[in-house]
Amino acid sequence: MKRKTKRILISVFTVLLILFGIQRYYVYTMEDYWNEKDAAVIVAKQQANLASFTHASKSVWDTVCWVIEGKNAAGEDIVVWVVDGKVDHQELAKNGVSLEQVKSSIKSQMPDISIVRLVPGIFDQGTGKQYVYQLFYKEGDHYNYKFYRFTDGQALPNTYTLPNR
Repeated sequence: MKRKTKRILISVFTVLLILFGIQRYYVYTMEDYWNEKDAAVIVAKQQANLASFTHASKSVWDTVCWVIEGKNAAGEDIVVWVVDGKVDHQELAKNGVSLEQVKSSIKSQMPDISIVRLVPGIFDQGTGKQYVYQLFYKEGDHYNYKFYRFTDGQALPNTYTLPNR
């Protein structure tokens, strides 16, 4: 074999080996997250009669929870909050506001912010547990958290600002 052909084959093999290593590292780091999500979906199916799910998201604030969205046995859209392997709350989606409605309301009220993340979650600051949308956003040089009630989309009074470094 020519020297040039050997170099090309060795280069291709090295690139493939590096790509395989990156893929394996990604799977290794995400495996626990995927397993948690799958377990939360199974709990929602067993305890909340969820027939199919369309989306699952993890929220971390006062309580770490998984929020599973999907359809129940009657074909209605349902939202299920799963905490510590148990269904904490379930609600028909029509009894609350959608993520898109909250997002458009936020954009009209605060047009100068950059939304980093908006997910459903649980908020409990001694006033009782509330099912909310958790907004993480950037305004100017500061990152902030704000919460909006799931039932009506109204903002809770407090805004939490992360300190700058």
